[in-house]
Amino acid sequence: MSLLKIKDGHQVYGLKLLCYLALNVGNSKVLEQERVLSTIEKLVRPVLAQNPDLKELFANAIPHLSLYQSGVQLHRHPLGLGL
Repeated sequence: MSLLKIKDGHQVYGLKLLCYLALNVGNSKVLEQERVLSTIEKLVRPVLAQNPDLKELFANAIPHLSLYQSGVQLHRHPLGLGL
């Protein structure tokens, strides 16, 4: 998660990695404990402003994480990405 605090290109790589992990790991306590869903939701707007090609990746990862987070209701997507 510390990789995401860096405000250069590494933040994008870290965020992409989290999205791919979310899509491929399934139900993971580690992803839940590290609050990956809230981290992605917080960073999605600023990252998409510079990297609009990542829209589909975020649009897939956020609902996928929402499904596996215990006690978390399905989120309305913060960008209205057709979810």
